Amino acid sequence: MSARVRAAAAAVEQLPADPGLLVLEYELERVALAEADDDALEAWTVTVVHPGSVEDDEDAGEIGRMELVRLCPADGHSPARAADDFGDTAARVAAAVFDPATGGYGKAFRAAVSGSEGDLLLVESVELDTEWSDVGLESALVAEAIATLGRGCCAVVADERAGDWGALGFTAFQDRVVLLDPARGAAPGLRAAGRKALAELSAAYGA
Repeated sequence: MSARVRAAAAAVEQLPADPGLLVLEYELERVALAEADDDALEAWTVTVVHPGSVEDDEDAGEIGRMELVRLCPADGHSPARAADDFGDTAARVAAAVFDPATGGYGKAFRAAVSGSEGDLLLVESVELDTEWSDVGLESALVAEAIATLGRGCCAVVADERAGDWGALGFTAFQDRVVLLDPARGAAPGLRAAGRKALAELSAAYGA
């Protein structure tokens, strides 16, 4: 068992149910955008659900959710304009990443990633119910969501104030935006590492 999980063991024992049973449910939200930008943005809600134990389903239900946005710059779309219409966080991140003159990725962003071909995935928010927080679940769940929704993306970004991004390998970019290059460092193994951490938390809960 890793040191991080050992440190959280006492808190894990107080969880309402086994974290190893958590399920992620993905829903693509319909967003009203200008017709020209309709394909420039995908808004995803990922609901974290506990299905309940075999013996008792009273602990079943939603225990949190994540909001992720996929920005798609191909085919003449304007993801920056779509992000402006979508919300403040998406707009600020887009302003840091995209070149307003060309609509494509800006010079600083292209220099920060190993390749700039593909979409951009924004992790906008991560929220878990209080009794499920502060045991390391957030990182494992975000890693799973990134692996699922980030296929074909050249980078994953987030607001530095919205979570513990260093634990996932994000690094500072600019304007309070943090960035993860899927091709560098520990990023390719994030899903496996997250699943291992979740299994360790489940084992600690059942110990």
